[in-house]
Amino acid sequence: MRLLLIMFLVTFTYMSSPSAAILSMSGNFKTDDDVQLFNVTVNTPGIITFRTTSNAVGGFDPMLALFDGTGNWIDFSDDDPLLAGGGDSRIETNLVAGSYTVAISQFGNFNLGVLGDGFVKTGQTNYTSIQGCSNGIFCNASGDNRLAAWAIEVVGASGLERISGDISAVPLPAALPLFGVGLLAFGIISRRRK
Repeated sequence: MRLLLIMFLVTFTYMSSPSAAILSMSGNFKTDDDVQLFNVTVNTPGIITFRTTSNAVGGFDPMLALFDGTGNWIDFSDDDPLLAGGGDSRIETNLVAGSYTVAISQFGNFNLGVLGDGFVKTGQTNYTSIQGCSNGIFCNASGDNRLAAWAIEVVGASGLERISGDISAVPLPAALPLFGVGLLAFGIISRRRK
């Protein structure tokens, strides 16, 4: 009985402590010049991480741009410094509570400054075709075909909402897997006692 109580207290303590949820979304671009915009809500000031996960699974070379609630540029990333060889992008920055916008674009489609100014490759629907891939779109610098797929994860924010584009959203509270393990352990212990 005492072991059961200890396991319950450990699980409850972990579940009630603040843990950063990983908010994620994914989708596909239709053309090279597409840009996906997301509203990000930060309720608790702190380190917020924005990262793409699409290049590693065959998607195009993504870039991230972060803007404040009024559209002023805050930060930019072309490649994740934590990944050998780059490819995917990462921004990790300290943010105060508020609303932000993050943009995903393909390499070469840089933001022109503030969000309202747009992106440099707007209207150039197949600008990567110059690299020579057989698709004529979503080509990397080596001339290889890449997928139109993109994916983003945001850690430490309380909300992620699509502003534009086709997506699928999959928020997963970080404590959910541990809660499942705790329930399984309670079931096993209860069964042994009978």
